Amino acid sequence: MLAMLLREAVNNIIKHAHATKVTGTLKEAQHIITLIISDNGKGISKPEATLHSIRERAALLDGEVTIKSEQGVTLMIRIPRGDNL
Repeated sequence: MLAMLLREAVNNIIKHAHATKVTGTLKEAQHIITLIISDNGKGISKPEATLHSIRERAALLDGEVTIKSEQGVTLMIRIPRGDNL
């Protein structure tokens, strides 16, 4: 499921962001897995109203999604570590 979230985020960047640079970080601390994906694309005008399927998939894993749209987009997905990943 985590791979699906990553794939969808990268596909969105390719289709919509017009970015020239993408960075990603995956880490685990205190039983929380955090995936951070940033790009230097055009950003999102209403971050709270976008990326529904990413939010839904994260919610299935009891996760949360944070979106910041400043000079591109930073997407942070936090998911409790479990056997379902």
